[in-house]
Amino acid sequence: MRSGLTCDSFNVLSMNGKDRLIFPYLNNFDLSRKDSMADFTREEIEEKLAEYAELIAAREEEDEFVDEPDEESEVPEEEDTQETSEGEAKALPNINGTILYIEDQPTNLDLMNSIVAHIEGLSIIPAQNAEAGIKQAAVTRPDLIILDIDLPGMTGFEALKKLKNMERTKSIPVIALSAYAMPSDIEKGISAGFREYLTKPIKIDDVAGAIKDILDT
Repeated sequence: MRSGLTCDSFNVLSMNGKDRLIFPYLNNFDLSRKDSMADFTREEIEEKLAEYAELIAAREEEDEFVDEPDEESEVPEEEDTQETSEGEAKALPNINGTILYIEDQPTNLDLMNSIVAHIEGLSIIPAQNAEAGIKQAAVTRPDLIILDIDLPGMTGFEALKKLKNMERTKSIPVIALSAYAMPSDIEKGISAGFREYLTKPIKIDDVAGAIKDILDT
């Protein structure tokens, strides 16, 4: 396939007193005027035309190729799944309720939002520090609180103590979600009053399972 390029498909631009070949702009340049072609002979221009025409033809052939799917092939239905931090896709359960997630790291907030978005019936309220989370808990009274331990200012343990001492929030179950993952850390968290103690990096199936276990009881 040829692109139909001719000498009229090139543009000559004057630069520092000399003509330079610039393409592929249309300029209706008359190649017979050799005095305006200081840098190139007619043969050189025609050679460049041929090379450029072949390049255009090859690109046009690539653009014309479309890998169309087989009309008879069936497209599998997508399941309600979410990638875990370990790369495994697991179906998430349907859970009714509202969770308050107190977390200062945007990446963890985004991941939790993604988890909740894949669980039908579940909604989320975010809070980026303990003080804001405690106020939200008192106002909205969520069904469950997920609380980071290592927060700026008030720690997760201090926030848990305040939540348990407030009449409007003392009965709300609280899950700890922390990078502190030693057995002693987990034991300390459970002893302090957390219903569950989950560790980071966030494992989606563990989080969804813990939420379901608590809200389905």
